[in-house]
Amino acid sequence: MVVNKCTKHLSIAILSIIFSASISVSQISGNQVSVDVIPIQNLNFGDLVAGVPKHISYQDPMNAGRFEVRVTHGNSLLIMALLLPPVSLSGPQGATLNLSYTGSDGYYSMEPKLTGGATFDPLANLFFLESGRKYYFYIGGTAEPTQTQRPGSYSGLIMFQVVYF
Repeated sequence: MVVNKCTKHLSIAILSIIFSASISVSQISGNQVSVDVIPIQNLNFGDLVAGVPKHISYQDPMNAGRFEVRVTHGNSLLIMALLLPPVSLSGPQGATLNLSYTGSDGYYSMEPKLTGGATFDPLANLFFLESGRKYYFYIGGTAEPTQTQRPGSYSGLIMFQVVYF
């Protein structure tokens, strides 16, 4: 993120929340499973003005985070939790940028479009996934820069944790 200080206001450009393609899988039985997380688009807050919150809807085609989860092997039921940056993004010299999520800032579907699915709370979620299927997730949220927000690039990590039986 690049931030430019102007004479009247501080502009903070957030490039994105960085998606994690890594996944944590805990095996409870002897079955083998393959879970792939494919980032499609990063959650991008764009330019921010100090002291002015900016909300990105999961429906925003240019800025919402989008990713696909593929469960390709095994005959197991999987439980997945989406782990988001809970309170803030990390920035220059230890600075943080506050984030918040509402109960409807997430959306998931078995189709790669915003139909036939349901909204969810990005901070309180568990998903039951079946082998041999694809799932699509869309994430929004609100960046809340303070009046004295430090200029610079801010990023965070979205992780997935999967347990299967």
